[in-house]
Amino acid sequence: AQMAQYRLSMNQVLGALASANQNLPGGYLDIGRKRFNLTTWGSFASIDQIKDTIVQAAQGQVVRLKDVAEVFFTHEDQLYSARLNGERAVFVTVQQRVGANIFQVRRGLDEKLEMFSRQMSDKISLHRVFDQAESVKGRLNGFFVNLLQGLLLVGLVIFTVVGIRASAIVMSVIPLSLLIGIGLIDLNGYGLQQMTIAGLIIALGMLVDNAIVVTTNVSRFMQLGYKRMEAAAEGTSQIGWAVVSSTITTVLAFVPMMLMRDHTGDFIRSMPLIVSYTLMASLFLALTFTPYLSSRFIYAEKLPRFSLRPLLDRFIDTNYRAMLSRSLAHPRKVVLSALSALLLSLALFPLIGVSFFPKAEKPQLMININTPRGTSLQETNRIVAEIEEKLATREEIQYYAANVGHGNPRIYYNVIPRRERSTHAQIFVQLRKWHPKAFYALVADLRREMRQIPGARIEVKEFEQGPPVEAPIAVRILGDQLDVLKELSTQVEAIFNTTPGTLNIVNPLATAKTDLHIAVNRDKAG
Repeated sequence: AQMAQYRLSMNQVLGALASANQNLPGGYLDIGRKRFNLTTWGSFASIDQIKDTIVQAAQGQVVRLKDVAEVFFTHEDQLYSARLNGERAVFVTVQQRVGANIFQVRRGLDEKLEMFSRQMSDKISLHRVFDQAESVKGRLNGFFVNLLQGLLLVGLVIFTVVGIRASAIVMSVIPLSLLIGIGLIDLNGYGLQQMTIAGLIIALGMLVDNAIVVTTNVSRFMQLGYKRMEAAAEGTSQIGWAVVSSTITTVLAFVPMMLMRDHTGDFIRSMPLIVSYTLMASLFLALTFTPYLSSRFIYAEKLPRFSLRPLLDRFIDTNYRAMLSRSLAHPRKVVLSALSALLLSLALFPLIGVSFFPKAEKPQLMININTPRGTSLQETNRIVAEIEEKLATREEIQYYAANVGHGNPRIYYNVIPRRERSTHAQIFVQLRKWHPKAFYALVADLRREMRQIPGARIEVKEFEQGPPVEAPIAVRILGDQLDVLKELSTQVEAIFNTTPGTLNIVNPLATAKTDLHIAVNRDKAG
C-alpha cells in the first residue's frame, strides 16, 4: 500500500538498492614511481544505511526504503547441517598443490593450527577429522618394512649358500634398482603415490632374481678354479641371454596395463611403469654392476660352518637327479600330471572372489543416506540423528562426521562429494584401528541395523581402490517412454534383489518427486 501511495514498483526499489550497494572504479593516481588504483567504496556498512537508501526523489520529495518497507535481520533458510560426534561443527578442508610434499604441507598446517587454536574461544574446539599424511606415512612405512624384510631374507639365504661377500653384492642391487626406478618414474611426472608404491612392492619380489643368478654363477666359476675377472666374464656371458629374455618376458606381461585407456588406464599406468623401470634397472645392474663387484670382492672363499650348500649339493646329486631321470624317461606321464594340476586349479577358480580393484583396507567407512525425493531437510536430519545414536554405542568407532543436505568434504580420491540436496546425507566413520575380521564384522552389523531404519536408502560402503565409479555393475536401459523405462527398471531391480551377493541396489526411477500445482483464480484474486 505504501509503495502504491508513492507510485513505486518493486523493480524501482531493487534497482535503487543495487545502485547504492556497489563499488565503482575511479581511475588511478600516480604518486612518485607508484600507480594506485582508485575505487569508490559504496557497499552498505550497516542496516541503518540500508534503511536510509533513497528509492525515489521527485518534486522535492525524498522517499527512503524505511518509508515503504520494514528492514530487519533474519535467518536464512537452513540448507545444510554438519556435526562431529553429534555436536554442531564446521568442516574446513585443505588440498595441497600438485607436486608439493604432503609432509611439508602437514608441518606448515600444524604450525598455523597451533596459532589459531590459541586464539579460539573456550567454547570452540578444534579436531583433525581426516589426515591424508597419516595414510601416506602408513604406506611408506609398509614399503620400507617390506624392503627391509626382503633385504634381510635375501641376504641370509645367499650368505648361507654362497657367502657373505656375494650376499652383500645382491643386497646392494635391490636399493639401487629401486632408486633408478623411482628416478625414471619421477621423470614421467608421477612421483611417489599409492600406485607407484604398490608397484615398488610388486617389483621387490622380482628384481632380485637377476642379481642372484649372476652372482651365484660367477661364484660357481670361481669354485671351478677360474680367476676372478675370467669368472665374472664367463659366468655373466653364460647366462646373460637367459637373464635378458626372462626379464623382458616379465616386463611384457605389464605392457597391456600400460596401454589401457580411459580413467582406469590413467589411474593404474604408473604401477606397471615403475615395475618395468625397476626390472630393467635390475637387468642393467645384473649385467654391469654385479659382475664388476663380483670380480672385485668375490673369491673362492671357504663356506661358513652352517652353510646350506653341501646339503643342497647332496639333494641335487641324489634325490633331484633321480627324480629328473624318471621324469625324462616318462615324458607323457609328466605332461599329463602337469595338465591335471592345471585343470584342478581351474576348477577351483570359481570359488575365488574376483575384483579388478581391491579394497582400500582402511579403518574408515562412508555411510550414504538418501531419502525419497521431496523429503524435507528436517526429516533427513532426523534419520541421520537416529543413525548417529547407533554409531555412538560402538566402542570401535573413534569419531563420525555427519553432513546433512550435502556430501562430505572430499577425503578420498575416488569419492566425489554431492551437491546440496535436502534428500542426501553422508556420515564419515573413523575406526580406532584396522583389523580385518573386526572391520568386516562391523560392516555386516551396521548394514543389518541400517536396514531396520525406515524412510531412507542407507548404504554402508567401504573405500575401494580404482577410478571413481558409482557401482561395480551398472545396467542402462535406453528408451523414450518413461513409463516403460520405469517398469523395466523395476524388473531389473527385482532380479538384482534376488541375486546372492548383491547389495546397495539403486534404482533412480523407483521414486518420483511429488509436486503441488497451484492454480490461481484471477477473478477472486483481483
